[in-house]
Amino acid sequence: MKKIVLLASCFLISCQDVSQSASTPVSQVSLPDISAIELPENADAKKMTREYLGIMDKKMALATEIGRIETRDQYVREVFIDMFSDPNLDPEVRAQFQQAGGVYVQAIDEINTKELKIVMKDWTWRQLVESENRLAGRAFSIVQHTNDEAFQEETLAHIQPLAEEGLMEGQQYALMYDRVNLKKNGGKQLYGTQAKCVNGQHDVYNLSDHDNVNERRKTLKMEPLEPYLEGLRELYGPCKDE
Repeated sequence: MKKIVLLASCFLISCQDVSQSASTPVSQVSLPDISAIELPENADAKKMTREYLGIMDKKMALATEIGRIETRDQYVREVFIDMFSDPNLDPEVRAQFQQAGGVYVQAIDEINTKELKIVMKDWTWRQLVESENRLAGRAFSIVQHTNDEAFQEETLAHIQPLAEEGLMEGQQYALMYDRVNLKKNGGKQLYGTQAKCVNGQHDVYNLSDHDNVNERRKTLKMEPLEPYLEGLRELYGPCKDE
């Protein structure tokens, strides 16, 4: 997917005087007061409820922030991909739409990166993975899509030991490893997670030791390369060579 920088205003909200809006911004909505929740009479149920409310009290603010950012990250791509993946779409129309629409996608990515960096100031990746793996996976998808190479390299260094310990999915580590290494001068990918348009379809490129890629993928509990590529081609549809 081509991405180019957009500098524009009023593209996240309509260009209007927001002070006139009657609705309350999500970020200003108060979370429930857990002390007001009536506990069950059953001792086991009471214990479970207290445990649950304790988790929510500590992590709902974090979940709200990461969830809000990740929703933008996914939604902008879901709509974009749905529109250009039609196999009957004219290749030239698809290519020009991808380039133009990619402007908006990258603008969202830049905003998401800035906001996630603020959130991550209070957390390490190990803390996030060990205490709330659901949120770690969502945060990871945001880093995957950033154009901030330094942020990706820093994240890769943090998640490598977590992947080795089995605390993160192997595919998450492989995705970040390949992205980071391909951006280096003359860099190659090891796991075949990154593809580009070759002869009208998506295919891996700059892959080191192609013959043994499935063995490397297997060590990270990933599916073989062939069905992975089939899935990419089905998702993204035909393409125009870069």
